[in-house]
Amino acid sequence: MHTNEQKKHHHPTPPPQMLAQQRQSAHVQPGALDLNPGFANLNIIPPEAQSETTVEVVTETNFSNGKTTAEGTTTRSATEPVSDSVSVTATESTSGEARTNSASLKVKEKASGISATAGIKAVDPADPQQATAAKGFVKVGGEWTPFPFLQVGVNNSLEFSSLKKAKYSLDGSIVIFPNGTLKPELAAKFLYDDKGPSAGVDLGLNWDITKALSAKAGVKLTLDPKGNLETSGGLGIAFKFK
Repeated sequence: MHTNEQKKHHHPTPPPQMLAQQRQSAHVQPGALDLNPGFANLNIIPPEAQSETTVEVVTETNFSNGKTTAEGTTTRSATEPVSDSVSVTATESTSGEARTNSASLKVKEKASGISATAGIKAVDPADPQQATAAKGFVKVGGEWTPFPFLQVGVNNSLEFSSLKKAKYSLDGSIVIFPNGTLKPELAAKFLYDDKGPSAGVDLGLNWDITKALSAKAGVKLTLDPKGNLETSGGLGIAFKFK
């Protein structure tokens, strides 16, 4: 016989069908962070990171001295959104024996198109005798499409390893027919570092051969810190896959 106290705290056993539904609803999805196995509503399922790998080969001929150089670069990156306007990115870029690893946090205001990025990176030079350099960077810029056939981008960036070794750059670009297969582009860049100011203008043509394969041809004018003007032309091909 049950006492009055036992009856007060006694709960009827749910039928088997209800127990099965409770166990199914409390199941933790793969990759989820289960804060409490008994409460499915408290499971946090992180969004999937967006991975991308780009392999690019570029040849460039300096018309001023007649030298031709070639460079291959492989870049791997993974971006994971934290919220609608915040994302984190990890990147590894390899060019010859040199390698750069970076991690950054990006905040983008969708209404205005302006974004701000801050991060750190480690640069392993091609020369093994040189030490790895650690640098911080901050970038503020945006990209706009005032007309369907025109895309404009502007970026301000500051890179520094110390207060005495900082590099500031301002670059802008104009792309015509940004959604087309052939995209004429005009880009300009101003750079100021410990060597002094320099600038460059690049006129190029981008060709999207497929969704993953693209090519570019262009002519570049460069003004170095000593006031020397150099002209060069280049061809490049890039393969991008996710």
